[in-house]
Amino acid sequence: MDILPCGDDAVVLRALLDLHVRTPLPRGRVVCTGDELRAATSFLVPDLQLTDEQVYFTLKRLLAAMVTVTQHGPGGGTVMFNFISDLEIDAHETADRFVLSRVTVSLPERTLRLGRAGAAPQG
Repeated sequence: MDILPCGDDAVVLRALLDLHVRTPLPRGRVVCTGDELRAATSFLVPDLQLTDEQVYFTLKRLLAAMVTVTQHGPGGGTVMFNFISDLEIDAHETADRFVLSRVTVSLPERTLRLGRAGAAPQG
């Protein structure tokens, strides 16, 4: 069963793609702070005010999100891919809140192509 990003998850994915375009790192890597990622999501959807904890769980869902593409006919086949291939999160909790210090993700080439084509899932 395919799990496709929608809602807040799709906005965070689009924000990651935008951050990668602004600072393209090798192998589709995006490195940012929680503040930078939240700012990128708010730029896309000004009404969206995610907390660091919400961003954390969104990133975990995006890591699990995948799609299967099947091409029928001669030479066809099935390909499965994840929207995020690697995820590293540096976070800590203070007395009153959860703080994302640093987020590092790898966006597979297929995800980057979707972003370049403007076909990334939208919220």
